[in-house]
Amino acid sequence: GLPGRFAQLLWGSPLVVGVGKGRRGVGRSRVAEQPAEYGVLQQNVQETREARDTPTWPAPGELPALRRRMAAATQLLAQGRHAPGLRQLRHVLGGLVRREDWAHAARGALALAVSLSGRGRPREAQDALDEARRYADRASDTGALIDIAVLKSQAWIDLARLDEAESVAGAALAAARGVDDGPRAATASLALGRCLFWRGRYAEAELALSAAARGPLSPEIVVQIRAARARVSVGAGDLPRAVSLAREATEAARQLADPAWSAMAAGVAAFVHLAVNDLDAVDQDVRQSLGAARQAR
Repeated sequence: GLPGRFAQLLWGSPLVVGVGKGRRGVGRSRVAEQPAEYGVLQQNVQETREARDTPTWPAPGELPALRRRMAAATQLLAQGRHAPGLRQLRHVLGGLVRREDWAHAARGALALAVSLSGRGRPREAQDALDEARRYADRASDTGALIDIAVLKSQAWIDLARLDEAESVAGAALAAARGVDDGPRAATASLALGRCLFWRGRYAEAELALSAAARGPLSPEIVVQIRAARARVSVGAGDLPRAVSLAREATEAARQLADPAWSAMAAGVAAFVHLAVNDLDAVDQDVRQSLGAARQAR
């Protein structure tokens, strides 16, 4: 009950405590300082890293909800709403990875890479493909790994790294044939044919694209193969065949009723008509390609 006496014993000197008007307590000032602790920062960093690497156990219904959100994000990308679609897809990917849903995480990263590549951002697409490959490896998804290799090859072509593109496309083609996957072998052959076209090896490109055209194919692959063969025919100097293939690609794209494919086919038609010096047709094809591209965003 005597704080002055306690303070005197504690500090070893008397304190002057005033109770008069205008006076305040006077004494020696001390700094209140916590004792130093060593190793705490490293421990916190380690605990943070462990917490980040620890998978989050999914609650009931949480994974289906994330998968529905991923489907909605890919739908936004298909509609041309790239900014919200990419933002939502990246967010969903983080949730899938934390819950170790590797198969759907690989598909989401693949969709992300397709969107980035289509928007002319091949370096960012390659980063997304590297992530997708890690997820597909953990999921042991051979089909996804082949798709990733094909897109990797396309990105290398866009970056003018043709040696890497040819190597990756050849490996993807061998893997697809090894598992007897016809559609994926066709997409790998298409990537290889495109690479060989840019290398000026038109005969080899035609062989690769002819092999891709065999068997049942989706309408989208048919459009791409005919368009690629039209370009190769221009390079080989077979202009009548190039005009015929460009017309077939345009008709196949029209049946899809998708402005994105119509834009691509019209662009190929402009390339072929330019080679035959039909400038009026070039002007018409370019207008159609630009109109369809704007419609497809």
